[in-house]
Amino acid sequence: MADLLTLPELFLFGTLASVVFSEVVYRGERSRFTMGIAFFGILAAVVQILLSYRWLGQPAPAFMESYGIDGIGAFFKLVASILALGTLGALMQSTEHPSAKKTEALIFILTATLGAYIAASANEILLWILGFALALLSGVFLVGLSKRRVQAIEGGFKLLIYQAIILASLCVGLVLLLFYFPSHSLHLRALRMEFPQELGQVLTPGLGMILIFLGLAVFILLGAFPAFTILPETAVAATMPTGLLVTGLLPMLGVLIGVRLYSWILILPAAQEWRVALAGAAGLTLIFNSLHSAARPGAKRILSWLLTTHSAFALVGISIATPESFAAVFYQLLGHTVAAVGAFHCFASIQRRTGVKSDRLSELVAHVKDARADTIGFFFFAAVLAGLPPFSISIARFSIIQASFGQGWTAFSVFLIGMWVFSAFQFVRLTHPLIRGLSTPTEGESKVSRSPSTLLDTYSRLAILVLGSLLAVWTIFAAEMIEWTQRTFQSFF
Repeated sequence: MADLLTLPELFLFGTLASVVFSEVVYRGERSRFTMGIAFFGILAAVVQILLSYRWLGQPAPAFMESYGIDGIGAFFKLVASILALGTLGALMQSTEHPSAKKTEALIFILTATLGAYIAASANEILLWILGFALALLSGVFLVGLSKRRVQAIEGGFKLLIYQAIILASLCVGLVLLLFYFPSHSLHLRALRMEFPQELGQVLTPGLGMILIFLGLAVFILLGAFPAFTILPETAVAATMPTGLLVTGLLPMLGVLIGVRLYSWILILPAAQEWRVALAGAAGLTLIFNSLHSAARPGAKRILSWLLTTHSAFALVGISIATPESFAAVFYQLLGHTVAAVGAFHCFASIQRRTGVKSDRLSELVAHVKDARADTIGFFFFAAVLAGLPPFSISIARFSIIQASFGQGWTAFSVFLIGMWVFSAFQFVRLTHPLIRGLSTPTEGESKVSRSPSTLLDTYSRLAILVLGSLLAVWTIFAAEMIEWTQRTFQSFF
């Protein structure tokens, strides 16, 4: 029982139950009180993640080895917690959600986070799929939450189709994988340790089907070709806060599948050609990303394209399948998550301070002077997302390109450098209109109603300062963090 009480999932489930009870009693009238409960509940879960890390590499005995916490699971839970806290902060100041609907959104945010927690630490396949289903289906409801917007309903329906394909591909791939085991074990660690080595020497039709179906799930979650529009379409259809959670959670779950299930299949001799195919899909993603985004306006869409670029680099790191490349993918995922939270948080604050609900840059230019601090913070986080040196994501991408050179993929590595440069162009395209708005002299009074300075502004700027400080610390200690992650993966493999 003592082991059960230390699990962070229990604290998160209790928080979710409290929020549901608050919604039933107050019917959305005490949204700030409910958000306070959710905020401290997620913080308590983060503390429990750190405390339960003492089970490094050991399954939790309370669940008969079906559930465990190791370094990799703790990492993904922390990433999900950062996304949840950032989404909660953006939701508090969002003008896109009516006050009565914020508690409803909060319920799905906590449910998606709980599903990500379960998927991060589950050792049993059925429990693992349950976690994915909770996270993915909650994302569908979050996107379609603005029922009055046809675009939201359409985006939610498209995401539902994508997620049905993800779950179906994952289930079929796992069924084929279990077919090769005489014991038919449902334990993920047993699958990795007991896989017949003779089946990994030659690419048989069965192994090829496993790679295809599991790879399809990874492709869609990471927003890779041919599903490279999933993140932009989701970000545009959803509101700013819910778009942050969904577009951040999908790549995280894709990396989770790549690490927990796909990595030990990719290192088999028979899968060498498939690794090249994965890298090729990442390259096509970057090409179509650049072509499709060149003429698309809107801050949310450009931010989502920067997230897609991150996903493509993550897919390259997964395809290389070495401890060094996985360490770079993890380091990039951590920096990308914090930068995305900061960018979406700042943009939601800009919308609230200026009173402009649209994300079109042309409509924001005339009013950004009303939110100078938030605009400057937005510039910083967008620069990190674009991978501009010397920030943490640039270090991770350099490590991925270096690992690509080590595989002998010289031409592909040069191509990755070119796409990295294109990310800088996207950053300029995103920030140049806002810089022009800050530097243009004000003529008369703004016609858009502005929100007066409140205590929420103080908390918002404090959050921006904390997120920026985290990115600065991670940049300074980049070498130590990547080296520690490499040691973790060496023991994993």
